Amino acid sequence: MDLTNLLKRVTGCAALAWMLALMTGCAGTGQYAEPVLDPKTAVEANKFHIGDLVVVNFSGVTDLTIPQHEERVREEGTITLPHIGPVKAEGFTPGQLQEDIRRRYVGAGIYTANLAVTVRAPTRYFFVGGEVKASGQYEWLEGMNVQKAIQKAGYFTEYAKRSKIRVTRQGVKPFTVDYDAIIEHPERDVWVLPNDTITVPKKSW
Repeated sequence: MDLTNLLKRVTGCAALAWMLALMTGCAGTGQYAEPVLDPKTAVEANKFHIGDLVVVNFSGVTDLTIPQHEERVREEGTITLPHIGPVKAEGFTPGQLQEDIRRRYVGAGIYTANLAVTVRAPTRYFFVGGEVKASGQYEWLEGMNVQKAIQKAGYFTEYAKRSKIRVTRQGVKPFTVDYDAIIEHPERDVWVLPNDTITVPKKSW
């Protein structure tokens, strides 16, 4: 083997070793193991599922006969509204569903373009515990991230280990988030999803 080929092989092996070490190091910390501020994550979490209670409020016109409608999403994924019948709800966010309902009523000439439709989703929660000033259950809203969740819980106690905030999520390996890092780089923050548990550990000193 000539010297040129030998150098290429050594360089290639070194590069591969460096990449493996980098990947192993990232996996070991667990930081940012989840997608960061990906809007699709929060949108998916806010969609209706079978069995969810859908509350539809109507306003904006004087001839309303149905100011409010409440119904759970049926097995076929629909709710049934007066005058227009079945409407697909499963897989829709509240915003998407209210736009679809309004379009159907106005398009059919049942109500005028002044109609306003508001759809309310079931209340969902997340949990914050450990070294925060107000541990407990909090209402989940679309757009909730780790930074906002910590603020909801009254911020840290003096004993908090801010660099190892643990996020536990159903179906996903628990991962950690460095609070100071996401303050400095907000794009590294992580969406909080319904039923997530956020735990702030205590300093080891």
